[in-house]
Amino acid sequence: MNTLSNVIGYPLEEALILLDIPTDNVLIIESKGKNVNENGEPRVIQQQNLQDGKVKLVISYF
Repeated sequence: MNTLSNVIGYPLEEALILLDIPTDNVLIIESKGKNVNENGEPRVIQQQNLQDGKVKLVISYF
């Protein structure tokens, strides 16, 4: 079983490069709070490694 890198805190683009898996295997979910700054940079705030080499990333903007 492959161990995926921990990319929490990374900018989304960099996280995708570090994970080095097909984008079809990545589920990206946006988390928006009351004071969303969508002009900010999307960063990974949560990661869940799923079965079959897939990963779920929750992102927010900072």
